Amino acid sequence: MKDICGGGGPSLIQECSGNDAAVNAVFQIAGHNCRVSFTGHTAGHEIPVEIGQINWRTLRIKGSGGTDHFTPRAIRFMSQVRDRIDFKKLTTDYFDFKDIDKAFDKAMNDKKNVIKVMLTFGEQNE
Repeated sequence: MKDICGGGGPSLIQECSGNDAAVNAVFQIAGHNCRVSFTGHTAGHEIPVEIGQINWRTLRIKGSGGTDHFTPRAIRFMSQVRDRIDFKKLTTDYFDFKDIDKAFDKAMNDKKNVIKVMLTFGEQNE
């Protein structure tokens, strides 16, 4: 990442996965004065990170999700790009809620083929 950014690291990072390794990597690759936004969910467990990098790199960090402005902005964005992006291709698997164990198994153990696993309730509405 630093090579791509000319040796200094990115000036903006949007971490959406909530993956422990990805969250940790943010603190390793961020450039000086980088704006960092975390929207991936990591609640419920601790992730070891080198917190001193916030000061060392002068990072500006914010979290986002569940705020009153998040959903309207997401809806506006989706309406602007819906004719250019086929979002249905992002959901690779559907499981009825009664098969939640199979859905989690698929999501956790078939990462090469899975983008998103969706749970449905009753009839599937795509």
